[in-house]
Amino acid sequence: MQINSYEQRNHWGNESMPRKIERIIVTCPTAMSHKEQIALRKCAEDAAIMLNRFFENTYLQTIDETEIRKSIQVIPSAKKLSVKEERSEWIYDEATSAQFVFLYAEIKERYQKHIKEYFDFYGKSVVIWRITTKIRSL
Repeated sequence: MQINSYEQRNHWGNESMPRKIERIIVTCPTAMSHKEQIALRKCAEDAAIMLNRFFENTYLQTIDETEIRKSIQVIPSAKKLSVKEERSEWIYDEATSAQFVFLYAEIKERYQKHIKEYFDFYGKSVVIWRITTKIRSL
């Protein structure tokens, strides 16, 4: 089932209201070069602008592209990825992203959003420099 399908919208009670893309998280293969990652994110931004223009029925009009770019989030953005300074955002590879989706579904569905219970069950106590902490990994 696709997330924007009629069936999915009907399930949540909003069948006449299609979703609007506001945020895109781009995942890349771990071996993808830095230049390719930047190009991929620029393409994602351009695609989001084209979709926005299509759904807003403005594809035949002149637009202010900078305004539209402000309303769309590509994480991490091509602009931030191009800067040579230290980044605060994670570069999402496909394997890590799949683990995030699994972790999110487990905590939300199986553990009913009780994060502490999840990590208490799966975490391991480890003594590091006489400090006990929980290692939170799968």
